[in-house]
Amino acid sequence: MDPIKILKRAWTILWSYRALWVFGILLALTTASGGGGNSGASGQYRNNPNPNGLTSPQNGLPLGGQINQFFQQGIQSFQYLPFNNVNFWIGLAIALVVLILVVGVVFAFLRYISETALIRMVDQYEQTGEKATIRQGFRFGWSRTSWRLFLINLLVNLPNIVAALFILAIGVIVFLLFSSGKPVWSIAGVVVLIGVFFLLIFILIILNALLNLLRHFFWRECALEGTGVITSMRDGFALVKRNWKNAGLMWLIMIGLGLAWIIVAVIAFILLIPVFILLGLVGLVVAGIPALAVFGLTNLFLSAPLTWIIAALVGLPILILVISLPVIFMRGLKEVFHSTVWTLTYRELKALEKVASAEPPVLEA
Repeated sequence: MDPIKILKRAWTILWSYRALWVFGILLALTTASGGGGNSGASGQYRNNPNPNGLTSPQNGLPLGGQINQFFQQGIQSFQYLPFNNVNFWIGLAIALVVLILVVGVVFAFLRYISETALIRMVDQYEQTGEKATIRQGFRFGWSRTSWRLFLINLLVNLPNIVAALFILAIGVIVFLLFSSGKPVWSIAGVVVLIGVFFLLIFILIILNALLNLLRHFFWRECALEGTGVITSMRDGFALVKRNWKNAGLMWLIMIGLGLAWIIVAVIAFILLIPVFILLGLVGLVVAGIPALAVFGLTNLFLSAPLTWIIAALVGLPILILVISLPVIFMRGLKEVFHSTVWTLTYRELKALEKVASAEPPVLEA
């Protein structure tokens, strides 16, 4: 296998096959992240006479003065938050958990659809020379394969989940040792547990490096061969085992390129600071419009500071997204190149094995 040839081909595909950029950007975005209490709070706000002062602005102030007064009164209205109301915090916590779950599910769908689309679009291009459209790419991704990729990734990350639970158990044991009232046993136990902790971290680093390498082949076995989760993992492992030198060499090259990417990204970030500032100004306008619209809508049936909080929850993500556009675009290109390299590597290893199996055996004289 010629790694340089694969890297050059992946670089060519990256710039000539721009439909892949959409799915790379989606990957960059998704991998880069009680009613009674509310009713009581709303009543508290309603009993406060005009907490935000929006219904009766002082006449005669210039526009800038009115805007300044608007924000000052909005900030002052946060004193009416029911910080001592347990129901308020429970309702807020539930709302945040639900929001995180919904965003997580949407991001998971987009991630694995994009992963599947990138793999199949590059494979089809190499097979037929035809470039799929963005719409066809979504058709490639919207399949059972995306769900299987998710399950494979879940199994690959299973050691991390177990390790996290184990570390949590270690923390509980340390707490119990310190609470036991036996200093000698507590210090000895803590020393042993700290040693176990660092040994576990070392093992996890090695194991994750191996599993991250294998996952590339697990996914491509599943997406290109149409096999199930267990079969994909078994066949992908067998492929790497038979070609461990080539797979390991490409893995080391990609690690080196990853380090080089970090350096380039830092330099690019410094050079793009003026662009970030400009995008920040644009983002204030772009995010401010829906935020003010939501503020005006919620102000019809809620009072400050809830109206401000809801408007901020709408506007802040948009502002961050606009400012991050250059970073997201660069990361999207990186994701496309990374996925393409491993798809081409998988195809090359399969082709080499096919050629080797087709060669006639050498007869001894």
